[in-house]
Amino acid sequence: MLPTGRYDANPGPDIGYGNFYTFRPAIQVDYLPKHDLALSAKLTWGPNTRNRDNDLRSGNWIGLDNALAYKTAIGAFGLHTVLVHQYQSDSNNAWGTSRYRTFNGGAFFTTKVPVLDAALTIQYMRRVGSRNAKAGDFTQVRLIKLF
Repeated sequence: MLPTGRYDANPGPDIGYGNFYTFRPAIQVDYLPKHDLALSAKLTWGPNTRNRDNDLRSGNWIGLDNALAYKTAIGAFGLHTVLVHQYQSDSNNAWGTSRYRTFNGGAFFTTKVPVLDAALTIQYMRRVGSRNAKAGDFTQVRLIKLF
């Protein structure tokens, strides 16, 4: 568990940050039906502790990530979805129960960069639906190098 930061009353009704912890155990299953096709699913559980700055407790949540990838000679192309659903209401929240929910879908490309011995991923995600969530579309470029 890692702390999420300090609570600040000025930004408004964003309770996603604060002086609390979220334990995030996850289980992931990957399946390779063919040498060039991969399916993946990850289930994450997110129980939260009470925020020590304002006594607010964000409800517990569950998340599901899914991916389908096709391997080519230049890298893997794929589709990706993320669903996060807060199944337990907040307690001591001035704005009500505020159950968080978001569903996002997108596409990605991952390839190896031989010169750096690293992996490069370019990803685009679009919000399909959300409630009580900061949400939007994003593009991300990630370079991962293992040491």
